[in-house]
Amino acid sequence: MKVVIALDTEDILSETAPDAQLWWAQELHKRNIKATFQIVGEMARKLERLKRFDVIDAIKEHDIGYHTNYHSIHPTHPEGIEGMSLEDSVNWIIQHEESGIQDIERLFGTKPFSYTTPGLSWTPATLLANHHFGIKVSFVGPYTSRYLPYWYCGQLIVDYGHKLNFEQSFREDCNEESFFIQLGRLKEKLKGIDATVTIYTHPGRIFTANHWDLVYKNGMNPSIEEATPPPYWPEGHSDKIKKRVTNILDRLLEDPDIEFTDIQTVYHNHQHNKFDMENIKSQTPSGEYIPLLERAESHDLFNEAIGDFDYSSWVPHVEGFNPKNVFEHIEGLAWTTKI
Repeated sequence: MKVVIALDTEDILSETAPDAQLWWAQELHKRNIKATFQIVGEMARKLERLKRFDVIDAIKEHDIGYHTNYHSIHPTHPEGIEGMSLEDSVNWIIQHEESGIQDIERLFGTKPFSYTTPGLSWTPATLLANHHFGIKVSFVGPYTSRYLPYWYCGQLIVDYGHKLNFEQSFREDCNEESFFIQLGRLKEKLKGIDATVTIYTHPGRIFTANHWDLVYKNGMNPSIEEATPPPYWPEGHSDKIKKRVTNILDRLLEDPDIEFTDIQTVYHNHQHNKFDMENIKSQTPSGEYIPLLERAESHDLFNEAIGDFDYSSWVPHVEGFNPKNVFEHIEGLAWTTKI
């Protein structure tokens, strides 16, 4: 089982977030594990304002990914493009994400190679816009139970491992065994499959007892300056979490069934079935924007991928929010899916 470690580097409110990011980057580097840090544009700018170049330098030892410019601050991508055509949607996303991409490239010295959707907030137009920014891989989850990367909207799609994350062991009533129980179930499920599994975490959560973006729940939209940071764990608990994480990492390194890899290697190993933006454009009539087509039986994979997906189940979105045109884009671009 190939394993990628990804870190949603996004907590723009907590004072402890930079220290958490530094700790993760150093602990992974010590073990020669090249993770992918999925960085929010505003988080990168905050590190610069705080002059935390030690954090930036430590993260540079890993792959640099992108996690949107402002994450949960409204409007999210599905909110912003509601009612737009596919072409207008792509242009809207490019306009709103350009500065975040530029700031990450400026501060980390490289363009983001991959992208991670913020929670349940993604759109096909986002994936198409990623091509404009030179992004090759998109982590998308939890819309599919597949652990085999596949192509969609010109991106190599990698499942974001919502079945397995470090935070399963963070609660006060847990330990690292809860992580390995879930890992054992996953290994049994994937037996005989050349699977790629993403184990993810939010680095700031080693210090904070909840997610930072709950202040944006149900459409609330305080300014960054007015937003309340998340609560911290009780005294001493963060040290326990760190110990649990290092135990997990060391046990994973000893596991003969686990092969750590990095996202660039995953991408280069899937060139044999490539269906990127160049392939899509080669099948698009001259002068026409990428067409939305009726889904054929050969695209049943995509029905599995979207399942009973519900945008309103993501905390920042208001109850009942499910933009009709986004689902039309999802369905109409099923023809770009390729295993």
